[in-house]
Amino acid sequence: MRMSLRIAILLFLLFLAFSLGFVIQYFLQVFGITNQSTINSVIFYLRIALYVFIGLWIVSSISEAIRVYSQRRLGIRANVIANSVRYFGYVIVFLLVLLPLGVGSSTLIAGSTFAGLIIGLALQPVLSNFFAGLLIMLTGYIVVGDKIRVLSTQVPFFPAQFPAYKYFSTDFIEQGYKGTVVEIDLFYSRVLLENLRELRVPNIVLLNSAVLDYTSKYSEEHVINVRVEFPLAFIDINKLEDIVKEELKDFNVVEGPYINEQSDKDHVIVLARLKVGVSEDWRKIKSNALKRLLRLRQELIDKKSQDSQQTKIS
Repeated sequence: MRMSLRIAILLFLLFLAFSLGFVIQYFLQVFGITNQSTINSVIFYLRIALYVFIGLWIVSSISEAIRVYSQRRLGIRANVIANSVRYFGYVIVFLLVLLPLGVGSSTLIAGSTFAGLIIGLALQPVLSNFFAGLLIMLTGYIVVGDKIRVLSTQVPFFPAQFPAYKYFSTDFIEQGYKGTVVEIDLFYSRVLLENLRELRVPNIVLLNSAVLDYTSKYSEEHVINVRVEFPLAFIDINKLEDIVKEELKDFNVVEGPYINEQSDKDHVIVLARLKVGVSEDWRKIKSNALKRLLRLRQELIDKKSQDSQQTKIS
């Protein structure tokens, strides 16, 4: 909503607050209510409700203005600041509006205690999300901008079961939903998935879930596996690891390459582990490494075939 429209609505609400006594008194007298104490009570409670609504409207407008004007500089973190201002302002509004209008602190405490018991039982799921959101914000369990994967049985995810050869692979599947945290609210959090769909996770589910953080402050790098199958009939098993190592010399190899396993009686699998920065596109790096090893595999096959043909000719 545009700020000009918000200001216009606010001015109308203020005018309504000042003219409330005259308007309500007129309508009550029209309906035959002439008792002045009754009229004053009705005006008093309506004025409280109107002032609370005006206060909430002002706080909402301020938080929206903060979000709009700070979004260019802070990006998605502007939503966290705007939400914090909004909810803190709501508390201030109730204190500033109710107390000066004659609602004493003892009345507030007694009423809030009774209301809290009733509302707490009725809104237990809502309150659990509320306090979970507070805990997430205060502890930094996740923060806006983190790239995470939510691992929880309450957010079901089913990995693909095929191709069948992956059943025997040393690779593993990180089940769950991966994305970037774009907003942490007091009731639920928003995660923008890699396919640009928005996942909204209740805070209590998020707090009870395991979260895999790809932007951990303890490490600026991660390790990826590169595995390629080589046919035994076309390679020198004693030289294979050295040849692969030479082919991957432009990459940051932290482990290997070494012959990891035998996929069947005719093939072996060579594994190399590459270190990649969290700011780099690991898929592109893995793709480049795989292309080099696949070209090497084809070259070894072609060379072996040519040598065999020359041997037959000679």
